[in-house]
Amino acid sequence: MVDKPTYNGLFENSKKLAERVSDLERKLLIQSNTWITKDAGRLFSELFNKAGDIILLHKMGENNQPGTILMANPAAIRILGYSEDELNEMTLNDLIEKETKEFNQDELHFKEILKFERILLNKDRQRLFVEVHTHEFKQDEEQLAFTIIYDVTDRRLMLEALRVSEGKYKRLVESLSNEYIFYSHNKDGMITYISPSIEKVLGYSQEEASRNYKEFLTPHEMNIKSLEHSEQSIKGMVQPPFMNELYHRDGSTRIFYNTEIPVFDEKGEVIAVEGISKDITEWKKI
Repeated sequence: MVDKPTYNGLFENSKKLAERVSDLERKLLIQSNTWITKDAGRLFSELFNKAGDIILLHKMGENNQPGTILMANPAAIRILGYSEDELNEMTLNDLIEKETKEFNQDELHFKEILKFERILLNKDRQRLFVEVHTHEFKQDEEQLAFTIIYDVTDRRLMLEALRVSEGKYKRLVESLSNEYIFYSHNKDGMITYISPSIEKVLGYSQEEASRNYKEFLTPHEMNIKSLEHSEQSIKGMVQPPFMNELYHRDGSTRIFYNTEIPVFDEKGEVIAVEGISKDITEWKKI
């Protein structure tokens, strides 16, 4: 006859089973962490060695100044022109052009990341406009920093070329005859730019004209239609040229022929309306 299991026996068996399950879970967790660690190491190695941007691992010295560079990825060696041994004897400040500010903690912080722009000099003394992102961390009680440096030289050169180009167009606009006015207004109708010719054409200074464009409109019936066109421009719909009648500063009126276009932001939303107006008062009389 088989003895019935006692309560204590069942308890002991359950306890042993729970211990085995717990032991199995620990082994699985250790194995899982090993996999995660291996994957993290592999991913870091891929990022470090194959990234096209400069990546540096360096110490942090006194007064939060960057210390000696410990590791530099292949892109850093290629872009900066220094060997790894040479970089291991340098700091980030050694690479920064001396006329620009050195690394300091007064820069913009965002979620423990320090971000700033500088000019670096490579081994051939060529200037590189860069954007630096640095994250500090502790490793075995030592303060280290992981820095990614993006080369933005092409972007800076493009912006400079754009600035020069805009300057040329501005000079062209400001040297045009007395018949034209160039303007820009926001979605609320407030004029944000108006060419200096406004003084010759309508008698207002640029400061006086920096108000809502509707304030210049006379009660003439043609302005009912012109307002419709302007409202459609604000909604993003390109309009055909239209005429309107505006007040001169001396109280007289002038008739203008207008061409407007909506200006969109990166999201495709209208942020402004730009236009050119030509005084056709005399032509209209003829």
